[in-house]
Amino acid sequence: MMIAIKSAQRLPRGLNVEWTDGMRAKFSNVWLRDNSLHMRPALIHLDLNPCPQKVALSSNCVSLEWPPFLRADFPSEFLRSHSHVQPATNLCKNPNKQILTKPWRIQKRPCSVDQRHIGAMIWKEPLVINGTVWPHLEKLPSVVTVETRFDAARVSLVDSVAALKRLHDEHPVYFRFMMENPIEYEHAFFKASHHLANVDKNEIVSAVFNNDFRSSQMTTDNLDLFYRSLKSFYNICCEMQQEIYINSDELLVVDNSQLLIGAPAQWGREMRVRIFA
Repeated sequence: MMIAIKSAQRLPRGLNVEWTDGMRAKFSNVWLRDNSLHMRPALIHLDLNPCPQKVALSSNCVSLEWPPFLRADFPSEFLRSHSHVQPATNLCKNPNKQILTKPWRIQKRPCSVDQRHIGAMIWKEPLVINGTVWPHLEKLPSVVTVETRFDAARVSLVDSVAALKRLHDEHPVYFRFMMENPIEYEHAFFKASHHLANVDKNEIVSAVFNNDFRSSQMTTDNLDLFYRSLKSFYNICCEMQQEIYINSDELLVVDNSQLLIGAPAQWGREMRVRIFA
């Protein structure tokens, strides 16, 4: 049964919501902005205290508006289901490990398709944010291949292991926090949690991160440190990003444990991404 919202009061760094049955909950501004339905901002652009310009209330919904004219509605049921911290679910017990000796390579495209892949997708013209492929599954794919229908297709790559080493050296508090707090991912009926880094004998050996599939569920009560850590990591990723081009007679092979992969917006592009266990 839907329980109506009685009030929504603006706080210095968030919003206090009270329901008609007396239940109350506080939501930070950064969590609200991050989880605006269909409007999740890129981490590099995420304001860590984005104060809403307007707050409007109906019995079943809180509407917020951030400058410039970015509006989002938060239904009562959504806010109530996220009113308290919940432990991470389906934590990955067997993190992915390095498969290839080099994080990526370009080779001649074979004449026949390797049918051992466990999934495939098409990347067309829109931007694809850099990330691990399929982070919402408990067991991650090991290798990703990319081929293009047309020449000069642009692909962006980030050495995520090197990025994590920089986070460890430059922001040890953030790195330690992320090691202690796994990130929860959700997509369709899949739900799983992964640590940002896999460390073996004090060496970072692999990474898992995909902002598009990050769950809205709060799994830590220190959201300020959570978002500062995420933003710092992704800022480093953006600084380390490299862009490559592949042609129709080439095949890009990527180690899914060592790289975040994406694609800038490009007119007329059509790439097929295959995933191997």
